[in-house]
Amino acid sequence: MDTPAGDDLYITWLPPAFFHPLPLDSVDAEEAADRLYSLTERLLPSGTDEERLRMCVTYGYLLEGLIEAGAEYAAFCALDMGGGRQSTASLAMYRLALEDYAITNPLSQTASALREAYPGDDIRFADLPCGKAVVRIGDEPFLVPSEFSGTGTPVEMVRGVIQVYTPSPDESDMVVLELGTPAMDDWDFYSELFASVVQTVSWSTEDELLFLAEPSQTFDPVDSASTAAAQEIYAHSSNVLDALAMHGSVSPENRLSEVVCHDCRAVKSPIPCSLLHEWSVRVVTAPDNSIDVMRRAEAALLDHGWNRTPPSATAVHSFAAVHAAGYRLGLTPLPGGQRLLVKVLGPCRRPVETPAGCHRSVKKP
Repeated sequence: MDTPAGDDLYITWLPPAFFHPLPLDSVDAEEAADRLYSLTERLLPSGTDEERLRMCVTYGYLLEGLIEAGAEYAAFCALDMGGGRQSTASLAMYRLALEDYAITNPLSQTASALREAYPGDDIRFADLPCGKAVVRIGDEPFLVPSEFSGTGTPVEMVRGVIQVYTPSPDESDMVVLELGTPAMDDWDFYSELFASVVQTVSWSTEDELLFLAEPSQTFDPVDSASTAAAQEIYAHSSNVLDALAMHGSVSPENRLSEVVCHDCRAVKSPIPCSLLHEWSVRVVTAPDNSIDVMRRAEAALLDHGWNRTPPSATAVHSFAAVHAAGYRLGLTPLPGGQRLLVKVLGPCRRPVETPAGCHRSVKKP
């Protein structure tokens, strides 16, 4: 596949909203511990210091192992399954460079290597929206620290694991998504959840991911707001404004534009195919700032059909999401902390028989 320079391709996927990212990017163990404890305070607002410390230490061990394994993304959930029964699972993403290996067929060779390394596991091929993949389903031992084992000594236990291996379009990298859980009573729940997660995997350019991070410099204004597409995108913007619950003023720069979507730009189509609604809103309720308001709005947006993109795929302090109807949303605090930039991008209206743009990839360092 042609891989022209500058067309970097990122893998994106949508983790469940109730998974909490782990601080893989901490500069040292002290910072990681502080950030983990802050997270436990949010998750256990009524918990005791002992309960928070226990959770912090538990996920600290998990974090340490994920860092050693080279995870690029990691998150966990802590769920109450009813009757006071607690359950937990982790999600992780790894990227393996293939360029230094003599690999001619990444998927077949990966499947062979997994069958050799894990002869008792279920190794199979799968078709995902992003392409073909290899799936491993099996068990892995893990060590329960002595302070949590109840015996005073470390105890080895087993956790269920599902791994999905999918190569980049240029086959220079292998991306691995992994779900692991020691809660085998909840295996069916987590395996179905993970099956839904891997269906959201896609490859996107940096330009596509970050189109929401700053106001557009060029646009074609839409003269008529009476079209069904315009009314639909206004309805989604209204939905966002309700979620923000900001009784402030919408900027007069509020504008609806006709733009060329990412896929159509890839095939150099000059014909506008999508609508982009850009607006900003001012925070007027002290002591709120735009970041506080944005974070509170996330839950309401998720309840209205929006799904977050992974944190690593968005600009710092911004919120980006996709909607089941094909819309994309971005919220970005503007300098000064009292105004939010909002962009709602409609789905491509290109006729379905028209070829989509080809996705191009170069290895990200």
